[in-house]
Amino acid sequence: MTRKTESALRLLIVDDKVEDAEAIVSGLRNAGIAVRPVRAATAEELDAALSGPADLVLVALSGQSLPFIEALQRVSASGKDLPVIAIADRLDEDEYDRALAAGARALAMRHKPGQLLSQVRNEWADVEARRAQRRLESRVRETERRCDALIESSRDPIAYVHEGMHIRANAAYLEMFGYETFEDIEGMSLLDMVGPQHVEGFKQLLKSLAKGDPPPPRYELEARDLDGNAFPAATRASPACRWSCAARSSIRSWRTSWRNCASATRSPACSIARRSCVRWRTPSTTPARTSASTAC
Repeated sequence: MTRKTESALRLLIVDDKVEDAEAIVSGLRNAGIAVRPVRAATAEELDAALSGPADLVLVALSGQSLPFIEALQRVSASGKDLPVIAIADRLDEDEYDRALAAGARALAMRHKPGQLLSQVRNEWADVEARRAQRRLESRVRETERRCDALIESSRDPIAYVHEGMHIRANAAYLEMFGYETFEDIEGMSLLDMVGPQHVEGFKQLLKSLAKGDPPPPRYELEARDLDGNAFPAATRASPACRWSCAARSSIRSWRTSWRNCASATRSPACSIARRSCVRWRTPSTTPARTSASTAC
């Protein structure tokens, strides 16, 4: 278990006897774990301790001032992710089952410091891993929010496609194809917006891009809107990704004398799942080339 040298286990011990709590702390420190202990013997002391930072809770099964079940209920009511290890003075299978059923993550014998040390290390590592996962999930949500805000603020019709299916599209994209809400095209295949005579060729293009093959500089086809109206289009592939990107990449679009033009891409740089970004442009009266970049 790799940790920064300055990190310390913020340990909350619920036990009637001060000397028993001190013995636990001493054993952990002798094993090389830096401990910042807090002891609680009553419900009021436990509530006060739970209002502060903590990593792990040890609760004595033999507690009289604060029964074991009540202590677990108060830990659970705090709403914090705090693993509880039950401390037993003797081995009793029924008591062990009741402790786990009440919400304890593990049980350790008081007179077996090696067992307690192992349980503490395991539960501490687990709670740190869960916290790290939540931090990563928060970063992913923030990245999604920024990506959503970016494409929504764009005047270009943009959609994200995963395995040929729409997973995100901005208002300009929906308006261009005649749809009112994203739910109307969520899960719809991009091939449904391509003229039937071009479906097979475009399907092969998407497959080759998914494999990481170099894209063609330009791919011409016929696109269809909701009402079945056809219009000529051109596609240009360039690396782009959404969500968990290993590298920043740009999305380039074309503005030509075509009625619409598209940029479809799939990036091999995505660490979780590969996705395509599709950009359609409405032409101006004067042919021009524009580009825009996104940072996922």
